[in-house]
Amino acid sequence: MGTARDGLILYAQNYQHFLKNALWLSVFLWLLTLAIFIFLLGPAAALVALLPGVMSGFGFAVALVFAGA
Repeated sequence: MGTARDGLILYAQNYQHFLKNALWLSVFLWLLTLAIFIFLLGPAAALVALLPGVMSGFGFAVALVFAGA
């Protein structure tokens, strides 16, 4: 029981550091996700270029779905 209480006290004393770290990690992961999405959109868009005229709009929507997946 004493160690749990000590841990809670240490956490309460250092919460600002934990929040900064969590915020930085969240921003980093969102930026990494965006970079991967853009990177994977290129090959998907190249596949769309192979589709003829009217289908290219639908193909681009499919490319967005594949890049998102």
